[in-house]
Amino acid sequence: MAHAEDAYVFQHAMVRDAAYSLQLPGHRASLHKLAIDVMEAMHGRPPRAEIRDGQSVAHHPIDPWAIELAEHARLAGTADGADTSALQQVAALYLHRAADFAMSHYRNQEAIRAWDALAAISAGDDLCACLGSSATVHERMGAMEQALALRRRALEHASPRNAGKARVDVAAILRQMGRLAEAASEFESGLASIRASGDELEEGRALTAFAVLQKVEGRVTEAEESFGQALAIHRRHGDLASECATLGNLANLYLETGRVRQAEDAYLAALELTRRLGASHHEPVVMNNLGTLYRDTGRRAQAEHAYASALRRHRELGLRRSEAISLANLSGMYEEDGKLEQSLQAMTQALEMFREIGDRLNESIYMGNLAGIHRSAGRMAEAESVLRAALDLSRAVANRRTEGVLLGNLASLLSATGNAEVPGMYAAALAIHREVGNRRFEGLHLCSQSEFLYISGREADARAAWDQGVAILHQLKDPLAPGRKRATFRQACARASVAPPAWID
Repeated sequence: MAHAEDAYVFQHAMVRDAAYSLQLPGHRASLHKLAIDVMEAMHGRPPRAEIRDGQSVAHHPIDPWAIELAEHARLAGTADGADTSALQQVAALYLHRAADFAMSHYRNQEAIRAWDALAAISAGDDLCACLGSSATVHERMGAMEQALALRRRALEHASPRNAGKARVDVAAILRQMGRLAEAASEFESGLASIRASGDELEEGRALTAFAVLQKVEGRVTEAEESFGQALAIHRRHGDLASECATLGNLANLYLETGRVRQAEDAYLAALELTRRLGASHHEPVVMNNLGTLYRDTGRRAQAEHAYASALRRHRELGLRRSEAISLANLSGMYEEDGKLEQSLQAMTQALEMFREIGDRLNESIYMGNLAGIHRSAGRMAEAESVLRAALDLSRAVANRRTEGVLLGNLASLLSATGNAEVPGMYAAALAIHREVGNRRFEGLHLCSQSEFLYISGREADARAAWDQGVAILHQLKDPLAPGRKRATFRQACARASVAPPAWID
């Protein structure tokens, strides 16, 4: 038997639908137009904004009802004699706002539906921007193949002036997927098109994206030159937002290559720019990176303060993905300090947030960190289980870079167990690192492989792997990694009751 309340709701819906169907089509359409007029009288009509991939519109009080207003506009246009062109513009206005509102609240499927609906009534560069924005949503969900397909469709519809930018966007997806040779080709072609169009502002932004690829490939000097060229363009045109983003990326390069002072100066300069810009959503991102620098240089109190400040700001702004990354950073610091229960809680919370917002790409990355916490706590079975699940997810989202990292970490975990998979895992991990240009993990996992080979009695092969790995880490100017790998090598030897070799010193 139905509850009275349930029955009432069902009957009310039937009455509503019956009343709606009794209206003549023309009258129905006029009622839809009236609904728009009433809502706009209450909240005001927001200004029409250019559709720009990657750029949000300023929020307006009417935004929570934007998707309904878009549907009212579509239905109002079905009346005989309706100004269909004007109503389509109203529908486009509200579909744009609905898509942006859904994206800002991590309602990924709603955002995709709104972008798709807007794309269906758009053409040219507007269509290109809709497809690109939909690609951005797919990308943050970890649906990389779909994101790439949308980026390629966007390129097909781009005007000659915007084709270069659209091609650079294709290249950026390919870089994230680990398809570096294809990415480099698309970047070079895109940059050539942008330069031919004379759009120096866009050239500066593209140079920053290209420099990130060069860094990933291990071409540190070329990456630094590209960042420098990009900064010169940004400053010449007063493009403070792009200057801030480029400074942050350049700081990351300095930090990864051991130039701590230059990295800190660049992060602080980026932080000052975010404050000048009033770009509140960028400030905690820079604070997070600065926290990592403090953490890597032993300034634990400053690191914890930076991470906590970033986390608090992300929460205030409702930036769920960034909040999850801040939690994961705090988790890593807790793990290093031996606070394993706090570390586990923070990482578990971060992973729950990635799942809530549908960010499978970051979920695959940070599941690997969760496995590391289990390993630090001596829970080897849990660590293995999480690593294998993370590996499956990284393959599902076509995240080759993370797949290589997870394979190497799984090989390291299983090295002491006599598992027959270990040699093949190391070989596969190193092959992926070389394919995607992950020089840092190539060096780290060569050192881990060396431990395994030495304890297995293959000292000549072990020494060759060690020398190669340490050489890579020195080339990257990573001052701490070789010492850490020596310590883990000695620990592995102690567990196996063998003396460590002199050549690791």
